[in-house]
Amino acid sequence: MALEIVTHPPVAFEDPRGIILNILSGHEIRHVAFITSKKGTIRANHWHPHTVVRDEVAMSGAQWIYVLRGSYISVACNLLVGWGKEDEVAQPKVQFTGPVERQVVAAGDLVYTPPEVAHAQWFTEETEFLNIDGVTRESEGYGVRHTFLLSAPLIELGTPHQTTSGESCAGPMAVDKPLAPPVVGDPLGVNIDYRRCLACGMAAA
Repeated sequence: MALEIVTHPPVAFEDPRGIILNILSGHEIRHVAFITSKKGTIRANHWHPHTVVRDEVAMSGAQWIYVLRGSYISVACNLLVGWGKEDEVAQPKVQFTGPVERQVVAAGDLVYTPPEVAHAQWFTEETEFLNIDGVTRESEGYGVRHTFLLSAPLIELGTPHQTTSGESCAGPMAVDKPLAPPVVGDPLGVNIDYRRCLACGMAAA
């Protein structure tokens, strides 16, 4: 089963005036952002918790992306999440678990990312999309409430390397798989290191 579910909403109605496309319905939405991304850039490398409580209101950490134009490669991986207390602020520790998923997302696609799924995007074209969330995305909540950065990124900028045909490539490196499955009872921590170029497919040395 896919970690991130990609669908392509069909046109619901069309007449000489234009079309109606029902992107999303039946969900409680608390935030919508319009985001642009330049070709070759990387976004996300983070995850969202199952539930975020603000002003005694419980909100879902679910996220949807609707791509208006352009395309990107999405990389996702399941997480085991443990919560500790440091300086009176919850500091979650994560362990990557299960296979790493890689998908191409294009204009017109709707991507659903469940909570506690690590995700990142590499933009292969100039891209514009709507980011739709079940939780408010106030700036002060970044890193402490609704969005948590990964200490080891799923996608990172690559260093120049040679392809199998001898050509030079400097594409981004993405996690290909966790190093080992997490062991019950072990402290949570980063367990990824195996990386592969998204542009040419070469594995890291």
